[in-house]
Amino acid sequence: MRAAIAKAARLVLGDYAVYRLWVTDRPSKRTTDSSLNVRRVVHADLDATDTDQVLREAAWYFGNECDAFGCFDKNRLVGLACYWHGQRYRSRNSWPIEHRAAKLVHIVTVPSERGKGVASLLIAESTSRMLQKGFCTLYARIWHSNRPSLSAFARAGWRPYGWLLQANPLRRQLPWTFRARVVGVSPRQT
Repeated sequence: MRAAIAKAARLVLGDYAVYRLWVTDRPSKRTTDSSLNVRRVVHADLDATDTDQVLREAAWYFGNECDAFGCFDKNRLVGLACYWHGQRYRSRNSWPIEHRAAKLVHIVTVPSERGKGVASLLIAESTSRMLQKGFCTLYARIWHSNRPSLSAFARAGWRPYGWLLQANPLRRQLPWTFRARVVGVSPRQT
């Protein structure tokens, strides 16, 4: 049934995307007590011989106005989170964010390490570090049915903020974008 609905939606809407937008303005709680640790990473960290291919493929996220954090199990990189801000993020035509805000644009865990708390720890630790750096609000866009990601953000203390829908009927040059905030939720907690 779900496959039939998705197929019908693609016929009518063309390529489409349905995302939940999440937000935080407070440091997250560390979600696990483990041997894992989180630190800032640079593009060269992806060149280690034991770096999984799924992390190497994320290299294009690095660059100007990108803050990246890696989750390490001893010295092995097992997860990656990349935040964009400034002009780098504004060029995406996604969700508009205010000055001194950033968006977590990519988070990935090595397949063999999924389900072990890597993403939750990475979200929590990188959130705290981005806020310490001076960003006031952090956003993330999550595919509406990605239960593991939705759970990881909830465990890290983020909260739902809105919906982002994009459709491209008739293969238009630019997709139609619809944004809706959750009523009564502001990006800043009071």
